[in-house]
Amino acid sequence: VDNSRMADLAIQRMVEELDPFSRYQSVEELEKQQNSDNGIAPKGSGFNFYLLNGNKPIVSYVSPQGPGEKAGLKNGFQIISINKQSLNNKNFNQIKELIDNSPTDNLEIAVFDYNEQHQILNLTKENLPYLSILSSYMLDETTGYIKVSRFTINTIKEFTPLVENLYKKGMKNIVVDLRGNAGGVKNASIDLSDEFLESGKLINYAEGLNLEREDLISTTFGHCEKGKALILIDNVTASASEIFAGALQDWDRCLVMGTPTYGKGLIQQSYKLGDGSAIRLTIGRYYTPSGRSVQNPTNDNWFKDQIKNIPSSGYTKELRLSPDLFMKTKGNRKILKGNGGIYPDIYFTAPELDTRAFDKYNNGGYVFGFAVNYTDQNRKRLMSQFSDASSFRNNSEINREIAQEFKKYILFNGFTEAEDPSFGISKLIVDKAKAWIAGQLWDDNAYYELTNNYDPLIEKALKVVNDRTFDELGIKY
Repeated sequence: VDNSRMADLAIQRMVEELDPFSRYQSVEELEKQQNSDNGIAPKGSGFNFYLLNGNKPIVSYVSPQGPGEKAGLKNGFQIISINKQSLNNKNFNQIKELIDNSPTDNLEIAVFDYNEQHQILNLTKENLPYLSILSSYMLDETTGYIKVSRFTINTIKEFTPLVENLYKKGMKNIVVDLRGNAGGVKNASIDLSDEFLESGKLINYAEGLNLEREDLISTTFGHCEKGKALILIDNVTASASEIFAGALQDWDRCLVMGTPTYGKGLIQQSYKLGDGSAIRLTIGRYYTPSGRSVQNPTNDNWFKDQIKNIPSSGYTKELRLSPDLFMKTKGNRKILKGNGGIYPDIYFTAPELDTRAFDKYNNGGYVFGFAVNYTDQNRKRLMSQFSDASSFRNNSEINREIAQEFKKYILFNGFTEAEDPSFGISKLIVDKAKAWIAGQLWDDNAYYELTNNYDPLIEKALKVVNDRTFDELGIKY
């Protein structure tokens, strides 16, 4: 019997009895979480490749601020050799083995660049950055967009230069996308809230057994204290994200749109054990400025039955429910509070689409494969034709070209239905391919900009920012 393993299992079982969120963390799990909180991902090369036509390895993704970018790798470079080993006649797995399992962390990568010039690039594997903000750009002439995917100790360091750059581009209003953001470092969400709230505002407070109440107050300066602020949420939005959304909603500083959040409002503390592992225990709860507990009761699904009753405006305050399910904000504005979590001021979810045609080609990798192939053949022309992702996004002529070329591509790959002159390519395929092409031409930010271009929630957000909705709902700006 492995005594250490048995002890681990015993501790895990005991901790599971406490609550759904307390847990035992092995040394490896604790280190992984600490690295994540510090914005550090596992060690790697920081790039991916695509084997074009089965024999041409093309760099298809370069991690921002990673070793690949530092070495000078760019999307579209053709890899010739790794540590002087030719890649001729090597399959995908063999090439990946050379990259991932090299005897040292140093890689000598021979490439052909965009001008088919031979280059030798030296790359040293290292821990990759675990970026908090995935995208920032202007949705229109006055509305900026920032997607915060997680909260780490680096969130504000990332946020500040990006938001300053958006202001330089004319931003007056901002959309903060927290969809899919499951939380992270609590203090980072406090700092982000401080960017939007005037001095002296209660952002959040915490209480627990044998835990004195702790009030967290906004300070004197924030980059985003003026202008319309709209926050997008979904059922994955949780924990630190809910602190941010709840603080701004309680002070009437933002409009919240989307679907109700996950509802995780517990304070957890790691207690290290002798071997370096830890027990992460729930020790209290945190609350929004108006006293809302963010923590949802177990199996709290009451709202699903109310979706059919939501008015056409989406305003959740107009639902006919028990008064106990509503509350007043600091500005005396009526909002839905439910039993936990953060509820949107405007309930909005994208309509379900028929994705059968898209899935048929996408699941086999043909949509992404087409994007890499099309970009490889047309990179110079596209880069000269379009100055940036925004000009590419707004051009509809290129959509028709992408549809025509995709039809040729799938026909070449054996999909005989494309022989029919009346066979059409769905908008979903064109939109996704165009987003991936933008990512190949520019960067991750371009990919998200093009992806958002066909996101109904982003379209709705822009409409709301530019009409009188903020005034109707009593949102300060």
